Order: sequence, then structure tokens, then C-alpha cells
Amino acid sequence: MLDLSEYPVIDTHCHVFREDVGKTLTADGFAQDINFGSFYPDFLIPSSILNDYNMASNEKKNELDKKYRITQTLKELKYHSRHALFYRQMLHELAKFLNCADDLETIINVRNQKATDFRNYLTELFADVRLEALIIDDGFSEIAVDKPLQTIEWAEFEQLVPIQIVRISRIENLIKNALLVSTNFDDFIVNYDNEMNTAITRYNSRGFKSIVAYRTGLIIGAPDESDARKDFDKYLREKSPEVERWGLKNLRDFLIWRTVEKCIELDLPFQFHTGIGDVDTIVDQSNPVCLFDFLRDKKIRHAKIILAHAGFPYVSEATNLLNILPNVYLELSVMFPFTSAGSITNLMRTLEFAPLTKVMIGSDAFNTPELYWLGAKVAKKALARVLSDFIEFGAINEDEAYKFAGLILSENTKRVYKL
Repeated sequence: MLDLSEYPVIDTHCHVFREDVGKTLTADGFAQDINFGSFYPDFLIPSSILNDYNMASNEKKNELDKKYRITQTLKELKYHSRHALFYRQMLHELAKFLNCADDLETIINVRNQKATDFRNYLTELFADVRLEALIIDDGFSEIAVDKPLQTIEWAEFEQLVPIQIVRISRIENLIKNALLVSTNFDDFIVNYDNEMNTAITRYNSRGFKSIVAYRTGLIIGAPDESDARKDFDKYLREKSPEVERWGLKNLRDFLIWRTVEKCIELDLPFQFHTGIGDVDTIVDQSNPVCLFDFLRDKKIRHAKIILAHAGFPYVSEATNLLNILPNVYLELSVMFPFTSAGSITNLMRTLEFAPLTKVMIGSDAFNTPELYWLGAKVAKKALARVLSDFIEFGAINEDEAYKFAGLILSENTKRVYKL
């Protein structure tokens, strides 16, 4: 078994967390934050009702509970979330790191005591897995999905985290900003271009990202300017959240082309969310193969396109695109750490067919600092297992295995993002 403990890690895909949220964990909050998508009470009970319930008197609580079965629903969700394999692995690994008993109450208490000096705790946590940099999707300020990510100023997060952070800009933010200040299509295009330039020159963004899989899907058309203009005019007429979010396919596709061409000009990567997502993902258009015609178009063949989450669960499809298209790269967030032991199988499916120089790790971590830590830890474990199997099979030797590990854990990301 290879020993990758001393290899540095760059997390290619993650989000921010706030000190007031991450510093003190509760048992229920811990279960909710680390279970990817499985604890959404407002999927079953309207958010407004939950808010009323939390603020209500006992008499009102009883009335709402009788009508909406709130207590039973929350109990059921809590029960499921605490029996996910990933949740159990987090507990076991944290108990080892904290050198404490392997039970939730003890882990939470010891962890919170250590996190009193939060920055020092983060330093110890990240040093344990040699996590050296985070590439942050700056979409935290936008309600990207049904559950918005936390809001925090970039400078505040830089001061909080004891390692390097690097920004990539989500174009959905830029689109929204440009829509808000534009009264005609020509001004909108100027404003959108200014948003891109500001992201690069003022915020030092190292690339762009789109969550169009949450909006109009990954089948990217080739609309001309007149099609985009019609969508913009529709937005001006209606200005409804539904139209802005899901009804502007031609405009969004037009801007994706424009942004990717800008990335070619500046030699910046462009990242697509692919595969798994929250409840509002367009599931039948989240498979990365939906991008195939777009990716092989002659206009953008020199773009560095990164498929976020390796298309999980469509890992084989994503790996095939990586193998046949020179301009496509993969990052493995969600696979690490959320698929737990299953990450070994998924990683094997990825590496057995793909150039190892085009694969990067990530976590998609948010809210809870331990998610970033566990992402790096699980990635090293899975990578060591898979590369050791390749050695045993005779595909590579040990020196090559260590070289490939270094590439996947950090060196490929440095090269693509020019770190």
C-alpha cells in the first residue's frame, strides 16, 4: 500500500464557511451539514412553516405540529442522516484525529473545545492532511440552488483560513448582476463583459464556472445574437424569478459561448457543474455527455473545460469524454469525500481509462471545516489503494504510482490554474 500522507493537496472545488457557523458544532447540525442533500426538511415542509414553528409559542407549535407532522418529519430525517455510510466514516476518522472515544457526543465536545481557538484548530486540521490551497467557487453570494450557500466577504474568509485560497467566478452571478443594471440588450452585453473583466482584474479569478445544469441543462445550443436578444426582451417584460432562473436558455447558452471564448483568449479554465446536485438539478440533462457537441465544436477546442464532480454518478461517461477530447479535464469533488468507500470503485473507473495528467481532486465542501479535511484524507486513501492495485496488476511501477499521486493531488491543479 502506498503511503501518500506527506503529499500536499489542493482542493480544486469547494465553498466558503463562516466562523460563527464552523466554530461550534451541534450534534444535529453536524449530521445535517455533512450529509450531502439528505437532510432537507423544507422539501417536505414549507420553509415559512418551519420558520413559524421555530418562533412559535408551545400552543402554536402543537397546532403546527398536528397539521404538518413537523416533529415526526424531523425525527425521521435525523434518523436517516445518522445512518449514512459517509456520516459513520466522518465520525470514525474524527475520533482518530481528536484521539477521543468514537461516539458522537464525545467527538462534538472534544472538537468544540479544540476549536475555541478556531484558526489554530484549522491549522492543525488542514496540516494533518497537508491541505495547502482551496479553489473557491465564489457563487456563495447567490441563491444557486434551493438551499443557498453561506454568505461571507472574500477578505473575511482569507483572514479566517490559514492556507491559500483561489477564486473562480460563477457566471450566474455575473449574469444576474448585468441583468439588474441593463435596460437594453446592447448595454447588457457591455455590462456582462465588464463583470467578466472585473472578476479577472479586481478579484483575480483564475477561471469561470457555470451551474447551467441547475438552470436550463447541459445541452448547450448555439444561439445567435438575435435569439439571445429575444430572451433578454422577455426578461425585461416579465422580470419574474422563474423567467430569470429557468426561462432564458438562449441567453444563457449565448453567454456560455462568450465566456468560454474569453477563457481561450486569457488561457483560463472553464468549469461546468455536471452530474449530482440538489433537488432542483435538471436531472435528465446533467449527464456530461449532454455537452459533447458543444465540447467538440471547432470554436472552443482550445478551451480548458473542467467537468466538476467527474459527472458523478455518470463517471464512465465523463471519463470517456476526458479520453477522447483533448480539451476536457475532470475534478473529483463529491466522489471525495461523500461516496466514502465507494470512491475506490469510482476512482478505479476514472483512472483506468483517462490520462492521469487531466484528473484533479476536490471536495465540494461547505459549512463544516472537517469536510475539506476528510475530502483530502479519503482522496489519499482511495488513491493509494487504486494505484497499489495498478502496481500489482503490472500497469505501473511504484515510482510511477507516486508520480501520478502527486499529479492528481496537486500538480495538475497547479498547472491548469497557474498556481
